[in-house]
Amino acid sequence: MADMSEGRIKFLTPPPSTNLSDLPPTLADTGAFLDVKNFILHPSWIPYEINVPFWSDHATKSRWISLPGSSRAMRFKENEAWAFPGGTIFMKHFDLETRRGDPSTKKRLETRFLVYTVLGSYYGITYRWNEAQDNAILVPPEGLKETISIEEDGVDRLQEWNFPSARDCLACHNGGPDFKAAGRFGRYALGFNTAQLNREASFEGEVFNQLHAMDQAGRLNPPLNTPIHQLPRLAAADDEEASLTYRVRSYLASNCEACHESVSSRSRLHWNATFGVTTPETKIVHEKPYNHMGIPDGRLIHRFDPSKSILLERIRRNGIERMPPLGSTEIDEQAVHLIQRWITEDLSKAQSFTDWVRVYFRAVNDPDSIATLDSDGDNISNFLEFLTQTDPTDPDDFYKMRIDRHENTVQIHVPTISNTYAEIQWTATPGDHQSWKTLEVPENTHFYPASSTLRTIDVSKIDLGSAFFRVRLREL
Repeated sequence: MADMSEGRIKFLTPPPSTNLSDLPPTLADTGAFLDVKNFILHPSWIPYEINVPFWSDHATKSRWISLPGSSRAMRFKENEAWAFPGGTIFMKHFDLETRRGDPSTKKRLETRFLVYTVLGSYYGITYRWNEAQDNAILVPPEGLKETISIEEDGVDRLQEWNFPSARDCLACHNGGPDFKAAGRFGRYALGFNTAQLNREASFEGEVFNQLHAMDQAGRLNPPLNTPIHQLPRLAAADDEEASLTYRVRSYLASNCEACHESVSSRSRLHWNATFGVTTPETKIVHEKPYNHMGIPDGRLIHRFDPSKSILLERIRRNGIERMPPLGSTEIDEQAVHLIQRWITEDLSKAQSFTDWVRVYFRAVNDPDSIATLDSDGDNISNFLEFLTQTDPTDPDDFYKMRIDRHENTVQIHVPTISNTYAEIQWTATPGDHQSWKTLEVPENTHFYPASSTLRTIDVSKIDLGSAFFRVRLREL
């Protein structure tokens, strides 16, 4: 078969065997643990953490990766899926508190493996922990369901838990909607990417950035050539310092990106959950859905009305219309509340230049509202005032950077704008447009704040020589 999108000739191959006799029957038999009962792993496993975990029905998860040999590197990309050497194995373990909010009631539920074989294919397997909590048994090919007694808010109830089959694993870990080959940066290890891994972790009392540690260990190919604090990073749903848009986009990237990559040939997947695009490019805000679920005037995300937002309805419903569609029977109330807030607190505000003109001018066709004009005589165009959220009718209100120099101290004061990354750049030769580069200080981190504030950066100890500074604004 000819794959016109990739320019490659492909052929059909039989699916990997799911014969139980081919797989270790228990977790102890896998060799992944030195002591299964006491949860002591083989030293070949490298722990890692991610910024925004996929919703898993209140379970807490731990993650590890095992790479073949000591010199094999992962193929690294800043804004796309990574690729891995054959023989790479990912392990994820699930615990569940049987009394919500009480860690002492934590119960081992399952341990999963995602294996990238040396033959270039992926497969997933699941082990269910026994009641004695001293070993786990291989889940049968058809998967398994179980009900677990839990206590929530002082009330006893049953929670259904789904142990995925090998086929269930590949329903999501399949290379994305284009089903890219395993060695071609397909979406298989879904949480193992730059924006998820770019965070601090602790191991044996040492705190470090995970990407920096991988790079220093020679595990990234190509090596990092961008400062860590300039790389993308997802924001947690409860991070109140991050904008609502930043947190919602991070949630969607973690929970929806595996399928929703704006693949035009698949009409049901036409919106884009990937973090690397702008919010207008996601095609979710006020866009018509393919299935309105019986909601009049429904939109994927309705700008003004959460009850008419189909994406929100998909997340807060169980059953056949639930999204994501596999492995969950519990509603992620935190995500529901977050998206509701995004709609009512953020999206209802002016989103476009036309919306903004309606706020400050008499009419959309007001001659003073033309984007290239400077209506208040402050040498700032209307369009730039729109981008920087300043008043185009007030000559004293405009975006400005200030540099204070006192004896041996030099400080840069930069206004931050809500939901906008203000990247400070510098050069010694401002006439050379190619010479501008990012100011490499932790305070210049790639971040979309919840509110507009004044950021102060001390550059006294940085040897820049004669330097010029500017701000590059980037909206999510």
